[in-house]
Amino acid sequence: FDQHADAFERILVDELDYGIPWEIREALDDLVAQVRAAGRFAYQVIADDGHPVRASQSLVGIAISAAQGQLGVPYKFAASSPGVAFDCSGLTKYAWGQAGVYLPHQSAAQYASTPHVPKDQAQPGDLVFYYSPIGHVGLYLGNGMMVHAPATGDVVKIVPVNWGKVVGVSRPG
Repeated sequence: FDQHADAFERILVDELDYGIPWEIREALDDLVAQVRAAGRFAYQVIADDGHPVRASQSLVGIAISAAQGQLGVPYKFAASSPGVAFDCSGLTKYAWGQAGVYLPHQSAAQYASTPHVPKDQAQPGDLVFYYSPIGHVGLYLGNGMMVHAPATGDVVKIVPVNWGKVVGVSRPG
């Protein structure tokens, strides 16, 4: 399934990415996520407690390194262009994509498509979500810090997590 999702996503990126409205692109991103999820369930490893096993720590390291490699890149709504511009979900999509884990390009869709964990169990690589409805996401680095693309006029940067305003945490992979 992942090979089909990869091919479908390449078509979207190579042929359609800049020529379609962002609402349609989000719907197509969700379709790719569904294709990947259909294949992933056949191979997902389940721990003794019934929960999916976390992606290997090497994947977490790849995602974190990818996000940190974009420090200083400007924020731009709906962008996911390394070295050029990112919005919040574009950064997390890109970072985890470098580790081979697909995420849709929209924060609420990322939350909906990844397993949720309690805030007090957050681990490096987890996604940290803000607002209700969800409207912002960052990548947790550990030690109370995250990397994110904050807002227009700002750049990708590392900041302390404001745990009091976090509405959810999820675990890609």
